[in-house]
Amino acid sequence: NETKRRNCIVQETDYTRHYIAEALLKLMKAKDFRDITVTEIVKRAGVGRATFYRYFTDKESVIVYYFNRLNEKFNENIRYIPRCDEDYYDVIRSVLKMLHAYQDFVLLLQASHLEYLYLEYLNRSFQRDFAYSDKPQAAYLSYAYAGMVYNVSMQWVKDGCAEPLEAVADTLFIACFNYDRFRTLKEKKN
Repeated sequence: NETKRRNCIVQETDYTRHYIAEALLKLMKAKDFRDITVTEIVKRAGVGRATFYRYFTDKESVIVYYFNRLNEKFNENIRYIPRCDEDYYDVIRSVLKMLHAYQDFVLLLQASHLEYLYLEYLNRSFQRDFAYSDKPQAAYLSYAYAGMVYNVSMQWVKDGCAEPLEAVADTLFIACFNYDRFRTLKEKKN
């Protein structure tokens, strides 16, 4: 019974956070982010102001929550730790597919000048990935990868994802690993 009760509370918390995030995103489609108030968000979400502040500190933290949810969805589809170039290439493609699927969200971030939240999110993610590296340059390498993914992906979405996904994936793979490894990867696939 206690386990069921806890599961219900967790599920209710997830729904509440989801409704708040969805309310903010809908408001962002119609209004500048800076002009959106917490009162408008809670009214749209159908929750009380105290409920908002139970889960979030401010509007930006709602966006960060949304990133975390997208990351959970992404990780559900990646069921392995990349160990070879084919795996890394597939992860790059998966990231780009997700960005393509959520390009409206990314465009909202760009229109609201909130891209920095995405960059901060990438920085934290890459720092976690490099945390156990024994290479002395790992701390700065994580920022290099995060910056590269950020700049390429933001420009790709800004351009309406017009460039084929494969071409963007190729560019990121070459930048991350080098052209010789890319050529070898392509030869294996052919």
